[in-house]
Amino acid sequence: WGKAYLDLSKKGKGYEQGDQWLEEIALMNKTAGIPCVVDRNVDTYVTNYPMNDTALYFGWYSHHRNGPLLNESFQFKRGAVAAHLHSYSAFELQNPDRRWCGPILARGATATVGNVYEPFLSLTHHFNILYHRLLRGYSIGEAAYMALPALSWQAVLLGDPLYRPFRADLEIKLSDQEDRDYKALRHAQFRWGSDEEALIPKLRTYANKANSGIVFEALGLLARANGKEEEANAFFTAARDKYSGKADQLRQDLHIVDVYRGAGNTKTAILLLQKIRKNNSQIPEEKAVTALLNILDPPSPPPVKLRQKR
Repeated sequence: WGKAYLDLSKKGKGYEQGDQWLEEIALMNKTAGIPCVVDRNVDTYVTNYPMNDTALYFGWYSHHRNGPLLNESFQFKRGAVAAHLHSYSAFELQNPDRRWCGPILARGATATVGNVYEPFLSLTHHFNILYHRLLRGYSIGEAAYMALPALSWQAVLLGDPLYRPFRADLEIKLSDQEDRDYKALRHAQFRWGSDEEALIPKLRTYANKANSGIVFEALGLLARANGKEEEANAFFTAARDKYSGKADQLRQDLHIVDVYRGAGNTKTAILLLQKIRKNNSQIPEEKAVTALLNILDPPSPPPVKLRQKR
């Protein structure tokens, strides 16, 4: 139980296939009632991005661990499936700081897939197929096998091949306090998912009664997926007010910044980031704010020192 985080490459020609896999996963999560944060910017998730409650992560394209995995306190949720698409993601498994598979496992993920050598994009694990099979109740071993267009020594699965994160007989017990909000989201999706005019008011009522930042954030993410950006910002603001953790509150502000950024309103995004930085100076995730400011408002280069003639 937890959130899904997707990180598209957006590097243009030659990379569209991988981005399409992740877009398909985003649609699957919407149908499954799993809150899904999607980064559609060219840059990957920035340093120390507050990627809390991570049960699922699929991203690309960076040579070595970056973003949230640079935060020494970051941990995946128990049972998490996580993978970063890169030609050599499994090249240095015993190094928790280099490539991707090693760092992902070092941060607590239960299973990952990767490559020990360049297979080229079309012959890597197809993330959309991998995830679709997991949602259908297959084990990670079965799903990874089905996701490969051809068997090769280059592709590896790391984890218990019998692990089944979405068992077909998995019961959703709302009486359980642990992860209750995530269970409520899936329950609501199964019951009212075909009618969003019924689903959204039900979730809003639950979020208010339960004081749930998780559900308000999920409503914001759903609104963004439906292209309702103003509604999304209102939900993210409500989520920020309900969350008690500073990192979770910061993530809501970063969602709002991304709405402005996506609309081309860079000036407002920068002003908001400058305000956010002042309020989050004491937490490691503040580096995410600085990183975004450096992207949207790069600092001036240092002055050139002219050599004096002798």
